[in-house]
Amino acid sequence: VFLSDPLAAGSLGPTKKPLYSPVALSGLAIAFNIESQYSFSAPANVRQRNGVRINSINLSPRLVAKLLTQSYRDGVVPGATDDAGNPADLTTDPDFLALNPKFKQLTFSSGIASMLVPESPSDATDELWAWVNADPDAHKFINGTPDPYGMKVNPNYANLQLPRPEFPKDDPACQNFPAPQTPLCTLDWFPYSATMHAGARAASRGDLLLRTTWNFGGNPATWGPTPAQPEGSRAVLALSDVATATRDGLPMASLCDDAGNNCVSPTSDSLLGGAASMVNSGVDGVVVPVPSDVKPGAYPLTTLTYAATVPSELSIGEAKDYAALLKYAVGPGQATGQQPGQLPLGYVPLPQAMQQQTVAAANTILAVANHVPSPSPSPIASGGETITVTVTGTRPTTGTGGSTPTYAGGLNPPPVSSPSAHVSAPPAPSAKIFTASPPATATAAGSRGRTPAQPLGAIRYVLLFALLFGGVAVAAGPGLTVLSHSSRLSKLLRR
Repeated sequence: VFLSDPLAAGSLGPTKKPLYSPVALSGLAIAFNIESQYSFSAPANVRQRNGVRINSINLSPRLVAKLLTQSYRDGVVPGATDDAGNPADLTTDPDFLALNPKFKQLTFSSGIASMLVPESPSDATDELWAWVNADPDAHKFINGTPDPYGMKVNPNYANLQLPRPEFPKDDPACQNFPAPQTPLCTLDWFPYSATMHAGARAASRGDLLLRTTWNFGGNPATWGPTPAQPEGSRAVLALSDVATATRDGLPMASLCDDAGNNCVSPTSDSLLGGAASMVNSGVDGVVVPVPSDVKPGAYPLTTLTYAATVPSELSIGEAKDYAALLKYAVGPGQATGQQPGQLPLGYVPLPQAMQQQTVAAANTILAVANHVPSPSPSPIASGGETITVTVTGTRPTTGTGGSTPTYAGGLNPPPVSSPSAHVSAPPAPSAKIFTASPPATATAAGSRGRTPAQPLGAIRYVLLFALLFGGVAVAAGPGLTVLSHSSRLSKLLRR
């Protein structure tokens, strides 16, 4: 699996020890598509930029907390009163204007009262909430303390338990209409995006994903998608990852403290600084961010992705595949570019020490999986039958006096697995004892290594008949089951 946080201790049981390998370094981003919309009092040089995309904004943890808790008046369903007295949206919030003074001369036809966030729980969501909660001012705001301008958290989110792996939509208000129109509620006005990828793509089109257009011609009639904002009047925020925002051509917010200091955008240097700020998680080989102690110039939402597996549970084939993947990821896969197999823009090559950690993990996976028993035939009991499998592989090295071998990482050797014979299921009840043997290697001169053909005689027709009969039986089985059920149903109906 790929993850950012290590598994809880003991979650796999006492005998299964996961091995973690860093494979990707990137970050979370608040991507945006905001186009300049002037007010009538704006000077001529501002009016000339009407409809031009804005390429930079600053956000603090408290501003992000306001967006995620439906705390702006336009962040709840029209007519709801939970946010009475609060600013209408982000662009009219004095807290935001203090960090972004250029917005004081702009007026937006549709403000920014929320941002698109993914529905599925994730480690990344937990990291964003941890960053918000680690800020003293944001923490106080969520727990009911007004900001310096008097804005209060939506009471439906007061004392929200943080961090958490998902984004709640807790305001219960709905907008009611005469029949046959059904109510419009929070998830109609402020829907989730399916993924961070979907959210960034919607933002690039100016699409808020609303479902507030009544479809009179539907069968039945229902609320349908609302058209995207027109070009030149777009104002959308979306939680994304740096690579996706980069691919979609979206600028990304700089993250600051509440005083507007130490504003950092995601760049190669700031992401590497974020990785350097991470601390040991208590699990071997895994470091995690500490939002309250990020170094100056480091991006606070840096994400480090690990590949995790349990080497002792892998077959030799699986171990080879996983080891090859890991070595590619930290080898040729660290070259940045746009060709298949290269590191996409928005990811940063891993520091050398992390690359070496992953190579060592790949070698450990191979070492554990290659320690198999002696190549002598070993019987495997299965379903009351005995299947003899000839095993080939590397024998474990023992110390003097036949001592028990030591496996890397203190892991147990994997179950017997053989490239020459693999048992994927118990034999059928009528199966006899089968033996998988190595292919013959002695050949006659000029045979080019082929095993000499053996005449089958009449037995070939017996085999053909058996195969045909078996195929008919398999094909007819489901149909016979349906007929049997139909017959029982007919009897019940007649009764």
